Amino acid sequence: MSVKLYPFFPIGMGFICLTVVLYEFMIWWRRRGNLYDLSFAVTCFLAGLYDIACAGEYNVDSALQSIPWLRAQAILLNLVALAFLAYLSDRTRQVPKGHFAAFAAWCAFSVIIQVIGFGSLTWEPGSSLITRVPFPFGLSVVYFEAEPGILTSIQYFFGVVFLVYFLWVTWRYGRSGHAHDARRLFWLLGVVGAAYLSDFAVSFGLYSFLYLVEYGWLAAVVFIAAQRSRDLVEAGIVKQALVASEEKFRTFIEQSSESIVMTDEAGIIIVYNKAAELLTGIPSAEVIGKPIWSLAVKAVPRARLTDDYLSGVEGHYREALASREPTVLSRQIEDAIQRPDGTLRSFRQNEFLIRTDQGYRIGTISHDVTEVMRAEQQILSSLQEKTVLLKEIHHRVKNNLQIISSLLYLQESRMDSESVRAALQDSRNQVLSMALVHEDLYRSKDFSHIDFGGYLQRLVGRLLAAYRTEGGITFIPVTQPLSLEVNQAIPCGLIVNELCTNVLRHAFPRGMVFEKRELRVELARKDEDRVLLSVSDTGVGIPAEVDPETAGTLGMQIVSRLARQIHGSLRVIRGPAGARLEIEFPLRPGGTSDQDDSNEVV
Repeated sequence: MSVKLYPFFPIGMGFICLTVVLYEFMIWWRRRGNLYDLSFAVTCFLAGLYDIACAGEYNVDSALQSIPWLRAQAILLNLVALAFLAYLSDRTRQVPKGHFAAFAAWCAFSVIIQVIGFGSLTWEPGSSLITRVPFPFGLSVVYFEAEPGILTSIQYFFGVVFLVYFLWVTWRYGRSGHAHDARRLFWLLGVVGAAYLSDFAVSFGLYSFLYLVEYGWLAAVVFIAAQRSRDLVEAGIVKQALVASEEKFRTFIEQSSESIVMTDEAGIIIVYNKAAELLTGIPSAEVIGKPIWSLAVKAVPRARLTDDYLSGVEGHYREALASREPTVLSRQIEDAIQRPDGTLRSFRQNEFLIRTDQGYRIGTISHDVTEVMRAEQQILSSLQEKTVLLKEIHHRVKNNLQIISSLLYLQESRMDSESVRAALQDSRNQVLSMALVHEDLYRSKDFSHIDFGGYLQRLVGRLLAAYRTEGGITFIPVTQPLSLEVNQAIPCGLIVNELCTNVLRHAFPRGMVFEKRELRVELARKDEDRVLLSVSDTGVGIPAEVDPETAGTLGMQIVSRLARQIHGSLRVIRGPAGARLEIEFPLRPGGTSDQDDSNEVV
């Protein structure tokens, strides 16, 4: 039994495609910027017409009646392939214009051939093909169709070229970073390709079966429409999330205490929060929609507002937007602006580029530091006053100590006793050693530390000038750059003064011959937190029975007590020629306070 109800299936499929056309056309109308929406709508429309043409061919009773419908199918099938190629081109951007033009030319040629007819070169009306496809329960479908001519057969073979090219475009699309979308297109093309190859085999009598290409294109239309619908739903969800996120973002920007300004890809200001209004004194209504460089006209101090300055600012921002290099504008600046009321406000600003799909935007975040800089200026002024005061104090202390030294010198010149004069000279040298510390502090930028190595060289040089010994003594300083606190530098200076005075007076007696007459003062850091200070000579040395810790002389008592004051240890090294006294002490003393220890020297 032959079934004449079968043509209603292609008609139904055609109306399904045409329904999808309305849906896709409405999508394109809502977002006309996406050409692939329009090209897919055209593909659906042509696929629907092709299904209707198939229904007309299935309803004929002779091969001659089938020829007009077969021509319509051939024309529409070429147009469907070309429209789908346009959809792939718009969606993937992987179809060169030259390739598309070549396929369009072939399709136009194929349509012209079918419209003109060319007799038996397209279809042979005298050669009738009657195909009966049996189904279960005694049902069957009968096709009446003319045999294709040579030109139509070539068009059939060229359909394979279309299919292979579709696969190649999809492969390139996947290689460009869209592997997920490419896999979906591969599945779709696999269905269409299987249907096309089945119809190709049926047309050439390889086996008898239903024509499936209309089902293949229907599957393609439904599959793509379903995927696009799902993508649109997901895009809607994402858009809602973006809207909510943008609301939070705008709320954050408006409530931020930092001045925030953002532009679009053309440099036009689109974000200008309340903090920016407070900083510049310019309402947002005068700024939104204006180029960001126009702010220079309103905010730059009038003295700097020149044509060269304005053109330079505009050129800088335009170059940054055009360069597409984020590092061009990534910078931090500190400047001042003049508000409309004439007041100046200082600010620190970070400028940067924000990358988007359409290009780069400019963003700035500014912090009003007017009050901070005012406070800093007050602190600097106060610090400068205190610096001047400290320098004056050290200068006056140094002058007073020099006056005391001069008084001791006058007193010394009046004394007849040699021992009294020596004692006054020792006191004068001790006073001068302390005065030298205050002199170094007066010349230094740091009032809590002095360069002790340089101090030692100046101190011993003065002592050598004061004590002119017979034959002269060579001073050998071996010092490292080392800073000491004042409460360590003064005791150490007094220690070196006593030890060097002792060497100059007693180490090289008159009438004795010495191979070398040297005075060596060494200063070195033993480790991270300990210092080694030593004074040595090549003279007669210290007798074995003399212990510096228990010696009764005033000089050694001073040295011993000062060593304890700086929490150091005193050691005597006797050699074949001369002696060496070492004091090792911590760089940052602890234990008993300096105020308590200072009484030991008095």
